Amino acid sequence: MRARGIILVGGGSKGTRFRPLSFDLPKPLVPLAGKPMITHHLEGLARVPNLLDVLLLGFYDESLFAEFIESASARLQMTVRYVREGAALGTAGGLLRYREAVEAGSPDVLFILHCDIASSFPLCDMLAFHQRRGRSLTVLGKRITGDTRAYGCIVKDERTDELLHYAEKPETAVSALINCGVYVASTRGFYALLEAADQERARGLAAQRLWVASAEGERGRVQIEQDIIMTYEGRQQIYVYECDDFWCQVKSPEAALRASAMYLQHYASTQPELLAPHSHGMEARAVRNMRADGLNYGRDSVNVSHAAPTFVGNVYVHPTARVAATAKLGPNVSVAAGCVVGDGARLVNCMALEDSRIGEHALVRNAVVGWGSTVGEWARVEGDDLTAEAGGRISILGANVECAGEIVVRNCTVLPHKALTVSALNQIIL
Repeated sequence: MRARGIILVGGGSKGTRFRPLSFDLPKPLVPLAGKPMITHHLEGLARVPNLLDVLLLGFYDESLFAEFIESASARLQMTVRYVREGAALGTAGGLLRYREAVEAGSPDVLFILHCDIASSFPLCDMLAFHQRRGRSLTVLGKRITGDTRAYGCIVKDERTDELLHYAEKPETAVSALINCGVYVASTRGFYALLEAADQERARGLAAQRLWVASAEGERGRVQIEQDIIMTYEGRQQIYVYECDDFWCQVKSPEAALRASAMYLQHYASTQPELLAPHSHGMEARAVRNMRADGLNYGRDSVNVSHAAPTFVGNVYVHPTARVAATAKLGPNVSVAAGCVVGDGARLVNCMALEDSRIGEHALVRNAVVGWGSTVGEWARVEGDDLTAEAGGRISILGANVECAGEIVVRNCTVLPHKALTVSALNQIIL
């Protein structure tokens, strides 16, 4: 059975809630736990047998993904291609408009994934479930606690797993079972539903006397959730594969920080070699090995030796990052390529993106430090605790922000290329 993966990456007009991080990179390429967001999707798809290739479907300029596609294809030994939509066509409109590309090579099944989610991506288990049901579409579902009104809510037959009712972001709670934005579709059956949904939408527009030249472009804007799932609920076409592993939406920098922590925890059980060396206890000292060629990337100001930094819990440190021996990192910390962490620095529940610098004795907690940004000596960049119960707001430094020493930045969003010389609280700094 041949398969094709499709990742819906959206476009530049989307993802405004992800600013200022999305100013410098397309949202799908912003790193989570040391890897670009959609790399986690690709790694899940790479485990699917007989995968033909993966299509990234969106309306970003394709040049923004060219370097990533080249490196990801080589590293994962799979073919990744970008298909650019001329305009936003909805979650299914692009699949209809570019059907020839989707059906090339005659895939029997399609894996359709939203890009702005974090998950363990149990795609092989979903495929086995889908084959047993033998229907058009399988939806990944998960039961969550708390308010579900921000999600697509599912009611299913508990005996057969058929999707009986679906409500997209309802005003009142419908169920605790939500749509995770991951689908397995039988190609032929899915396109039959998709064509029927598009024709029905065109008839609806005509009935409302909207089918005129100015509105003609509305045809083809089809949503999987509203136009397919809601239309075919309870008609023995759509089934729900329910999982209890981790999942979250990634709509904002706060959500990205939560997702990064989830992936770091996932590494601990599936790829422990990706985490900074530590014992099975909560806290341990470990050796950070420098590159064998002795290159220090011009960062001699940091005292790095084979006496070890302290790592607490799950921590990712890129091999080219330089972490001082007296620094303490964790839990839930990722330090990207080319970063420098100075003596006595403390990092907790944060992401330091590529080429950022954390000065001596600085504290970064519940925060994202953007590309090339600097946190000065003895400075504090902090946000609220982001546990599910507490919620809250984090501090976000955009790219190339200079944060002076000995100041406190709390619960602030700082746009790129700003210099902070005084403390700030609960501000958006333009």
